[in-house]
Amino acid sequence: MNDKDIAPMDTQIARPSLARRFAKPAIAAAIVILALASARAFQNAPGGKRLTLPANSVQLATVSQDSLAQSISLRGTVVPRRTIYLDAIEGGRVEQRLVEPGIMVTQGQPLVVLSNSSLQLNVMSREADVAEQLNNLSNTRMAMDTERLNIRTQLLEIDHQIRTLSRQIRQYEQLKASDFISTEAMEQIRDSLTYYQTRRELVLAKQSQDKALREQQIRQLEESTQMLTANLQIARQNLEGLTITAPADGFLSSLEAEQGESKSRGARLGQLDLSGDFKLSALVDEFYLSQIATGMGAWVEIDGQRRELVVSKISGRISNSQFEIELDFVDDSAEQGLRRGQTLSLVLMMESESSHALVLPKGAFTHHTGGHWIFVLDANGKTATRREIRLGRQSGSHLEVLSGLQSGDQVVISSYQNLQDIQQLQLSQ
Repeated sequence: MNDKDIAPMDTQIARPSLARRFAKPAIAAAIVILALASARAFQNAPGGKRLTLPANSVQLATVSQDSLAQSISLRGTVVPRRTIYLDAIEGGRVEQRLVEPGIMVTQGQPLVVLSNSSLQLNVMSREADVAEQLNNLSNTRMAMDTERLNIRTQLLEIDHQIRTLSRQIRQYEQLKASDFISTEAMEQIRDSLTYYQTRRELVLAKQSQDKALREQQIRQLEESTQMLTANLQIARQNLEGLTITAPADGFLSSLEAEQGESKSRGARLGQLDLSGDFKLSALVDEFYLSQIATGMGAWVEIDGQRRELVVSKISGRISNSQFEIELDFVDDSAEQGLRRGQTLSLVLMMESESSHALVLPKGAFTHHTGGHWIFVLDANGKTATRREIRLGRQSGSHLEVLSGLQSGDQVVISSYQNLQDIQQLQLSQ
């Protein structure tokens, strides 16, 4: 059989060579490598890692000579200058919650009603003690009056007997001169007179002694009654205190009392911020602790108006590398409309006068560099190179440049997030 006799279905298919078998995968891999190389063309250059960014994704600023008064920007929190805490004088069960927190209340307005059966029984017991003491005082006074009347009656009787006997003695003395009466009868009359005179002295002594004793008893009873009455008044005040009222006009910032809840004696129920009496509290980096003093000025913008403040208190306690300062408004009218917990951007003036310096606008770059380096735009305007710098004072909008930059330099001041290892930026249009 020759080649012409071979049927079409029996045609032999040649096997591809190894080079042809791996040609397409190799081409695909080369394309991927070229794409990666193109995407990272500036990352492994001899000068260090590079990165290409769109020019419109960064914020540029120009270094210049300008006046600078050192200041720092802070976030201030509105806090009340004076707060009144609402406590339960006596514990009890919450029967009614009459208002909700977050509203303005007036002095004397009822807020919460508590109930306390033990306190009510205590008041009733004290009332009974006072009533009993008042009854004892009344009985003692009645007994003293009765004894006084008895003594007066006895004295009246004794005085009558003394007058009668004295008259008889005078008569007997006349009869005795005529021997119409015996000496014995005369002596009996005289003895009777002496008896009544002595008895009168004893009754008077008893009257004085009883009077002093009764007066002492009355004083003791009156003092005891006054003490019991005072205790009763306190108990009644505590009973009235079961209705918690607003002690002054102000903003009810919190109220923790749910119906049916039991509150112990002295438990904190809420707090009242006196209306229109606020200050600002701000946290400052511990770096400035030795530079800030009371009396320093600051300002904040409220509703488009600049409001002046003054540092009134500095806390020396450091927490999380920060310390707290408090600032009072110079003009009380600036406090109107503020609410507890509201945050405001304020500028604390570290210097009262401005000085000429090389300055740089503030930007987010300092959050990631600490102000130690910055990207400086080259003359071609397309490449920004990392450069070490040193910053000094700062104002509300500018930073002082001590070294590393010159007037006219253009720098990148936007965020440097994920750029810490980059040495050069290529800005593309």
